[in-house]
Amino acid sequence: MEQLKVLIQEKYKGSPLLIGLQGMQGVGKTTLGVQMKTLFSQQNIQFDSISIDDFYLSYLDREKLDKTKYKYRGPPGTHDYQMITNTLKSFKEGNSIEVPIFDKSLHNGQGDRVGQKTIKCQVLLFEGWFVGYRSKCLQEFKQKQMPKLQLNGKDYDENLEDFINDQLKLYEPIWEQFDLLIQLKPNPFELSLKWRLEAEKEMRLKTGNGMSDEQIVDFVTFFWNCLHPLIYNELNCDLAIEVNEARQYKVL
Repeated sequence: MEQLKVLIQEKYKGSPLLIGLQGMQGVGKTTLGVQMKTLFSQQNIQFDSISIDDFYLSYLDREKLDKTKYKYRGPPGTHDYQMITNTLKSFKEGNSIEVPIFDKSLHNGQGDRVGQKTIKCQVLLFEGWFVGYRSKCLQEFKQKQMPKLQLNGKDYDENLEDFINDQLKLYEPIWEQFDLLIQLKPNPFELSLKWRLEAEKEMRLKTGNGMSDEQIVDFVTFFWNCLHPLIYNELNCDLAIEVNEARQYKVL
């Protein structure tokens, strides 16, 4: 955290600071956000965090998407990217911003918008699983000889990857607004699935609801199919933080 603190101090000059955070499912993006909030509060700096998940398209709009490409919400193309662009632009201009509230429990877990909240802060964290990735990055990655993957007993679907690559282009104006890009990277990447299984099990014990282990495996490997999990080694970021099985941080 010390290197992160120093980097932020170098970047923050009093004007609105927008930080992007990329991390796979279960890696600890929310936890890091809480730690950053504590860090900024000690310096009397207003900090808040939002997620790309807040900007999902409405349930009705997502129902119009190609179900062969969008088995689950979450991949590029399931968000209102123009709203994200405008919202972050408004923040950078020093304004308070209106952020949608998305209830993931509605429509049998498909989720929908239920209103909005107002945020006013000096430093804003914007997190998500593919935040910062560009179509060029994926194109260059595909030129390398990477090991073939079998995900959930199925071959890796390169056609889906090509489709997702085209969708990524629509998000690039969002990434352009970042003052700082941080990556949380599990090593090995399979830890993402392990941690997601653990989190869902805990939720089932607490609430009696949640996905089964089989559903979680299908869910996580779907996202690995959208973007090859080894592409996370290719992100051009300001700070990469490796997370091991004990959830210890190591700056790369």
